[in-house]
Amino acid sequence: MDGGAIGGPPGETVVFQYEIKVDKHDSELDEDMFSFDTSNSVAAASFEEMVQQAFGPVGGGGGGGGGGAGSVAHQLEGQPAPPVALNTVDGEPFSLEDAEAQVIVLDFWATWCPPCRRGLPELQKVYDWAGENDKPVAVYTVNLEETPEQVEQ
Repeated sequence: MDGGAIGGPPGETVVFQYEIKVDKHDSELDEDMFSFDTSNSVAAASFEEMVQQAFGPVGGGGGGGGGGAGSVAHQLEGQPAPPVALNTVDGEPFSLEDAEAQVIVLDFWATWCPPCRRGLPELQKVYDWAGENDKPVAVYTVNLEETPEQVEQ
């Protein structure tokens, strides 16, 4: 889910995960087959309250940095980025440590991922805006699973 839907920065992903296990195949389903164990659940009056219970207070003051009012600070916010050393689509070495921009956007994507592909033009807009406004922002898209030919296409 896009974080913008809950008052956070658009594009920040919030994930709710459910595990559904089906042990029977090609047979009649029991009525309680898709019941959920809620014994460890806490009732929430709204989606925002549910997010607060999962991730802590939303918005307001306190620690954390960017994102503006209504954002959920990520636990890695303000921490140094881990080392990243990869090859470019042209086969040239790239190291995140060598990047000179103050703000670096790393977008991990795949050609088979429709939301990933839809996000690329938006990242291009960020890159263009930074260049036009002399902002120290670098945007890198990272695809680790596919060939350079697939990525270029």
